[in-house]
Amino acid sequence: MKARVALFLALALSTAGCEGLWNAANRRGAEKDAATLLARHGVVVKDLACRMEGTTRAASCTGLLGPGEAEKAAAALGLGLLDDRTLGRGDVDCIGFPWRRGLWGRPASLRLEGGTAFDWFVLGLDPATGKACLAFSYSYG
Repeated sequence: MKARVALFLALALSTAGCEGLWNAANRRGAEKDAATLLARHGVVVKDLACRMEGTTRAASCTGLLGPGEAEKAAAALGLGLLDDRTLGRGDVDCIGFPWRRGLWGRPASLRLEGGTAFDWFVLGLDPATGKACLAFSYSYG
């Protein structure tokens, strides 16, 4: 009986895959890091919810944000206007937002507490609904 239970648990965990475990283990940290980065500049995203992108170091988040707060965050972080040529860097969940800003290259403005940093950061907003999209990747080293 114990062998059957162990086999069942092993099978259940193997079918769940690494992605679900990676997401469960890291999404709260991603939410905290994104919220902390923006809060340093007086910007709060309401109802922030993040998920990890597969087993990568990238995450995407959704929440609610006003146009004034989005502009404030973009200015404080040095986020620039994105166009079609800058897509494909992992910000797929933020494609289609009418207002999009981003920054790549592990700049000082994307440093986090404890010495870590985001390698890139994208902020998207639908001004009509207030729906916001954040996408970012943790840098290596």
